[in-house]
Amino acid sequence: MFEPACPSCHRKVGLFTPGWQAQRASTSKVCPFCGVKVVPKHRASTYLFWFTCFLAAGAMAGFLIGPYGFSAFFVGGLVVPLLLSIYLEHEA
Repeated sequence: MFEPACPSCHRKVGLFTPGWQAQRASTSKVCPFCGVKVVPKHRASTYLFWFTCFLAAGAMAGFLIGPYGFSAFFVGGLVVPLLLSIYLEHEA
């Protein structure tokens, strides 16, 4: 789910794996498999799609459960689509 593919070797890079997390302090990130420099970016269209899905589910939960159901989906809709929209690109 939170594993964007490397643009050169096309292997999935886990964002929460120790190999990727060890690079948090460095200014440039590399693929843990092939060593190519990559930059994590976000796709706005993917974010908007998933945010809209969570917003619709939140509206339905708000209608069926009440305001707590809506707020749970709305807060989840702010965070989860952000993680789903991450992709890796070659560093320029």
